[in-house]
Amino acid sequence: MKVLEVSEGPLTNYEVMCLLEERKKTRMERKGPTAVLYAERNWVDSKVLKCLGQSSAKLLTEDKISAFLTEASAFELTHAEKLQFLNHCPTELVDIHLIVEDCAGRFSEDQIDALLSIAVNTLAEGAIEA
Repeated sequence: MKVLEVSEGPLTNYEVMCLLEERKKTRMERKGPTAVLYAERNWVDSKVLKCLGQSSAKLLTEDKISAFLTEASAFELTHAEKLQFLNHCPTELVDIHLIVEDCAGRFSEDQIDALLSIAVNTLAEGAIEA
């Protein structure tokens, strides 16, 4: 196996879902003798896709992710915290406290409320597309 591009970091669930859907589409286009060679991988892919299809990843779009990252840039969130926001799409105050390390020490209550509002307005199911 040859590395084509160096990874910039961990992938979001949305990115994994898109990658697996793209791989599935490619696989469907070229059915043939190689399909048997990758039967186990294809089975795992389908199970992961099914799981991600039932998660908040199915609600996201590139526009929603971009809007969240732009609005959340005002806060000093770590890369891991941003990733958790994108993977879990928090809608409750307690979720923010679970995602952000030392949340009460780093942010005021107003800032925490603003962060929750950003997450709900950009990432939630009913969020307006950017």
